[in-house]
Amino acid sequence: MTLTGADYVGWLLRANRRFGPAGELRSGRVFAEAYRTDGRPRLAPSHVTRWESGGLPAGRDVVRRYERLLGLEPESLVAVRDALYRALPDGSRPPPAGPPRPDERLHELLDLATSRHPLTGPQWGELTDLVEERPGLVLHPAALWRAIGEKLLADLITSEGTAWLQRQEAASRLLEHPAAGRPMIEACIDLVEDRRSPAVIEPLSLLDVTADPAANAYVLRHLETPDSDRHHQGALLAAVRKIERGHFAGDQWERLTRAVSVAGADGETGRLLAAVHRARADETDTVRRAPADETGAVTPAGRRAAEEATARLGPAGGADPVLAALVSTALDGVAVDRRVFAAMTIAQSPFQEPVSEVLLAGARRDLARRSGGDPARALQTMTMLGTGVHRPLLLDLLTGPGHDLAARRAAAWAMPHCGGRFTERQWRRILAGQRDTSVVHGVTYGIGTDGHQRLLAEIAADPSMPEIARTTARWLHS
Repeated sequence: MTLTGADYVGWLLRANRRFGPAGELRSGRVFAEAYRTDGRPRLAPSHVTRWESGGLPAGRDVVRRYERLLGLEPESLVAVRDALYRALPDGSRPPPAGPPRPDERLHELLDLATSRHPLTGPQWGELTDLVEERPGLVLHPAALWRAIGEKLLADLITSEGTAWLQRQEAASRLLEHPAAGRPMIEACIDLVEDRRSPAVIEPLSLLDVTADPAANAYVLRHLETPDSDRHHQGALLAAVRKIERGHFAGDQWERLTRAVSVAGADGETGRLLAAVHRARADETDTVRRAPADETGAVTPAGRRAAEEATARLGPAGGADPVLAALVSTALDGVAVDRRVFAAMTIAQSPFQEPVSEVLLAGARRDLARRSGGDPARALQTMTMLGTGVHRPLLLDLLTGPGHDLAARRAAAWAMPHCGGRFTERQWRRILAGQRDTSVVHGVTYGIGTDGHQRLLAEIAADPSMPEIARTTARWLHS
């Protein structure tokens, strides 16, 4: 089964209407009546069915109407819609709608973006929508593009959930823009090069959006001679998508082939390397079709989790095939960005908590069965789902006895941007028992995203801490 962007967006609308708190709107007929209020034209229930089945793509205005009627956070479903279309094969992405809107709002948001005042996620989305409508837009001085890009990236790497997704999509729009693209590439590269910053994978993997030679060269550099394992992972993520989009040409293919041939092939790196090799083998003169497991295939683990989660909400019958595909991609997708967007799609639906609870139960079973095991994928997925349901397990993995290094590293790197919050006392307890540099680094990042400034200052000043943790603490504290 191959699913399109319209299928996923339709599922998101249907899931929120049928299983959300607005019980009176679960009837398609009642929802259609509510939709046509405020002077809107009459809407047939069949129209709702077509949107929600994917037969008729739902535009941004439709999705915003669903948000208002169902009492959802403004722009929360819109952000997921846009990200899904970007993550899927290029052919499924709808063109921008309509002519450019008047300039007044653009000028207001540009003034805000170039000031010291923060922008909300919806404001970043609106600003970059307006920029996207104007491919010939020129700013004076040109350095304003760079300032806007740096401000957006700083917001991005400290945001969580919907706020993160809104900024991720905004950054992608700027990278694709003829005038904003090159300054945005430079801002991404400078952030990767900043040794104080904990953000490496995000700004490096963002370069998959653009075919600019500078972005291609930087990704290839970190495939050939990466500064760290995280630099290598970010470059691999970008390379997989760049191959799908046909960004590489000429001798870049030979450099790419050599780089992946000499790299290791274990764990996550092995999965990504396999995707690079497969994409290279399937290269044609056009953009390559997305791998089958990224467009709707269902794994046994994904099907089981979706069935159990559906049962927890109460409806009779088996799991929805779209939910099963989303869970499968979130757990086992080759490309990390698709895993993220699949998880965030689930997170913006009533299935967020049921799926998280099912994954948590499975992770606990696996750990008990394997006497340690490797729970990394399930822990990462629960963090991407935006819940804190697994925080007690993370605390146990980092402070309890009998857990191996792989499990503790997985727990440490599932902490940053995890839903909920630990107290300063809990973080001190976690930090006190760690000796591994990677664990301390991940824990420091988690302390930062939980907002414990005093503890960050102490880590930054402590000469016994690993240097990478101290620099990360200094950057987050500032």
